[in-house]
Amino acid sequence: MTTACIYPPSLAAFGPPKIAANPNADFEETLTAESKAASPQAAALIDEDLALGTKFGYRFTYTAGPKGKGRINTYTIHADPVTPGVSWDNYHFIDESDVIRFAIGKEANADDLPIGE
Repeated sequence: MTTACIYPPSLAAFGPPKIAANPNADFEETLTAESKAASPQAAALIDEDLALGTKFGYRFTYTAGPKGKGRINTYTIHADPVTPGVSWDNYHFIDESDVIRFAIGKEANADDLPIGE
């Protein structure tokens, strides 16, 4: 039996909640505050840089599928080099199949080879 997943409406929804910064808090206290403030709109599953869409020389684009009965059941994520040929040449793609695919020198999609093949 397969359990249906419900996906968030945006990349930012995977990120940390906006909490008031405590300059005296240590790292663990900050993480605890974020996890307590986590919600469907800010799940605290990824860091702020990635939630804003750029990290490690890649631009991440999340596209939620259409809502059906109030739920988002599909998504795509593209990870494209910020500066092709300088930062990286590999482009990546993933969707709800959980198979990461790649292409060299062009945007990857569902028809490209899975990583490892």
